[in-house]
Formats: sequence, C-alpha cells, structure tokens
Amino acid sequence: MINLILIVSFLFIGIAQPAIGIAQPASVWTLSGAIYSGEDPYEGATVKLTNAATQVDIDTTTSDINGLYSFSALVDGTYNLTINAAGHEELIVNDIAVSGADVIQNVVLITTSVTTTISGTVRTFDGLPVDNIEIEVRLYTYGSGDDEAYSLTDVNGEYSITVNSDINAEYDVDLRGGNYAQGEVFPTSITIPTYVSKSLGNITADGSDIVINAVLPEVVTLSGRTTDSDGVAVGNVSIWAYGSSDGFSGQSYDTSTADGSYSLPLFPSANSTVHITPPAGSGFVEIEIDPFDISISSLINFILVKPDTECPVITEYPVTTVSSQGAAMRWRTDELASNIIEYGLGADQLTGIKSRPKLTRRHILRLTGLESDTTYFFRIVSTDAAGNSCGSQVLDFTTDSAT
Repeated sequence: MINLILIVSFLFIGIAQPAIGIAQPASVWTLSGAIYSGEDPYEGATVKLTNAATQVDIDTTTSDINGLYSFSALVDGTYNLTINAAGHEELIVNDIAVSGADVIQNVVLITTSVTTTISGTVRTFDGLPVDNIEIEVRLYTYGSGDDEAYSLTDVNGEYSITVNSDINAEYDVDLRGGNYAQGEVFPTSITIPTYVSKSLGNITADGSDIVINAVLPEVVTLSGRTTDSDGVAVGNVSIWAYGSSDGFSGQSYDTSTADGSYSLPLFPSANSTVHITPPAGSGFVEIEIDPFDISISSLINFILVKPDTECPVITEYPVTTVSSQGAAMRWRTDELASNIIEYGLGADQLTGIKSRPKLTRRHILRLTGLESDTTYFFRIVSTDAAGNSCGSQVLDFTTDSAT
C-alpha cells in the first residue's frame, strides 16, 4: 500500500511541471510622444531612453518633422527620458511608469538665450560708403529678448548690432537716415534726401551671425524758384517732396531763399508728391501736386497764386440762332468755365437745364425739342475751377413758325 501511494504522487508531480526550454510569453508596450519648442513641434531633438531602476541606457532616437518620437517593445517598468535640442536646456523626465498599456509622454523644451550679431554695409548705387545711417533691430514680440538695438554706420558704411534673445526670436531690421521728425539729425558725408528709410526685412535670431547689406538708389535733384504769377521771387516758401525707389522712401525739405531758389535731393520716382507752403500772411494758396514725376533731375519753377474769389465774366453776350424746334447759344467768358443754360416758358419758370461741364472760354449749347412759334426765357450760369459761379440776366428768344 505504501509503495502505491508513492508512485501515484510522483506521477502527479511530474505532470504539473512545465516543459524545460519553452519560454513564457511577455506583454510589451510603446512609449511615445511629441517634442515641442513653445507651441511648435521640434524636429531633430535627441531622445534617450533609460531604465530608471538599473540606469542602463536602452535606446536613442530623434524627433521627426512633426516632433514625434517612439520607443517600442518595452516591458512593464519605470523609465527615464533625456532630451537634448539645440538652443534649449537639457530636459530629463524621470520615473515614467509603463504598466499594462502604451504610454504617451509629450515634452515642452525650455529655450536658452542666444546671442546674435547683425552686421553689414550701406553704400550708394555707385559703391561709395554712407556714414551715419542708423540701422534699427526691433523685436517682433516683446519680452523674449532685447526689445530694440541701434547702430550708426561708420565712415566705411559698416554697422554691427548684437542682440540677446530666446532662440528663434524674430526681429524687424529697418534702415533710417537723415533728419528725423523728432529732431535727431545724422548728417552724412554724401548728398541724400533729408530723411530716408527702408525695411531691410525680418530675421530669426538663432545664435548665428547675420549679414544684411543695403544699397541706396541714385539721387536726383529737384530745384528751381518760387515766384508769383508775374515772375517776382517769393522767398521763405517751404517745399516738401516725397518719393520712393527700390523699396527706399526719401523725403526732402527746403525753404526758398530771398530770390526764390530751392533745391531738394530725392530718390527718383514717377509718383512723387510735392507740397508747397507759402509764408504766413502772404495770401498765396498752398499747393500739392500728386503724382509728380521726378524720375530725373529737374529744374521746376513753382508759381504761387492767390485764392480765386471772382466768378467768370461773360465778355460776349449770347448770340442766339433759332429754328422752329431748337436754338443755339454762343458766348465767351474771361476765364475757363463750365456752362449751364436754364430755360423755360416764363422768366420765373426756368425748369429746363442744358449743361456742358468742360472748362472753356468759348461756349456753345444747343436746345432741342422746342415748340415752334413760342417764346422761351433763359439765363446762362458759368462756374470756374475754383467753384465761383455767376449767372447772366434772364433773356428770351422766340422759335420760328413751323413751315
């Protein structure tokens, strides 16, 4: 009996043992996520995976164009991530638990400060260096670096500006020169407009040196005299002109001398603007010409005029030619004027209107569709370019009888 029991026990134990050499299946998982710099995915970050318990490095990968990384075939455990990216602090994420499911771990990098140097030269169109031109570097988004920085070009036309900022901070670069509206004056050794400006573009500060050169357009001259309509010089007249060329804006100011002389350096433009302001109390009218062609150097005399307050005078009264159904009126005025005929069947019933807006001195208007053998009353109204308007006395004519 005892021997039988032992044999049965042995058989039972032998059946319960697993077969030697057959591996047991294990579950594996994925640890993945995205790397961001601010709100933007970061491509090219180095991501290292370490076993948190043993501190053994397991694998290394690089984030793709969408900032994504992934580690697969991970067993349950605790892991660390170490992320390195240019312009950012090294970032370590410890004790990421992987247990029974895939894990997503996103990471936002911390940017480091970078130093960027912007330099270059400013020259004329024929290669001469331009001194005392100000280059301004202005931050797009305040709070992520130096807000503004300036540099004046030296005698060689060279400038250099250094800014400290977060990685990839964006800056505007602008060129300014001459006499600023706020009173700053930076005289140059060559002739340029009184005030010049241009946007030199936008840069991204990433710690590398950036070179931006600028070439000014050719300068032309607008000069001449300011006189009255009789050719007598009028001094102390302010002349302002503006024009742009190749992205450069140029403004110049001058005040005519006692003999009426003035001279303005400008950038050539077929669409310039000129504004002329007579001296206070002179009675002359301000003049603005826009557009004004200053494509080449030009000698222009500006004639100042006083306000026109007088209406056109009819120098030759209407000569009327009639027919049975119409009439034609001809007359002259002492200045260019438009013309209107008001007409009707009574002196106080001038309800019909015939007009010609073109400004002329010799005028003719025809009335049609009239009744035969009928008396019509009319008057002429002429208006000049200044808006002065005068009307004639009421006249009359009688159409011919129908034949």
